[in-house]
Amino acid sequence: MKEPISLTPFFSIFKKKKNKEIHICQKNIDRFYNQKEIDQFGLYLKKKNLVIKEYECLNHCKECKKMPYVEIDGETIFRENVPELIKE
Repeated sequence: MKEPISLTPFFSIFKKKKNKEIHICQKNIDRFYNQKEIDQFGLYLKKKNLVIKEYECLNHCKECKKMPYVEIDGETIFRENVPELIKE
């Protein structure tokens, strides 16, 4: 008896990508981003599968004073500088 053929790889190319939700702290942007980095980050944020929410504060004040960060799908990601954060 032949084994059934799996169609999972075939149908996986038609799956809708899940949107990533990104929360951005306005105070952190003001503190660490220069205009060039804002422009680079803006290009990244225009991707279709991203939902961007900007807040005045995300209550990570102690860390916010030290380094740039964003929240992606509930996970807070800190990096030493903005280019590293954009790569993430």
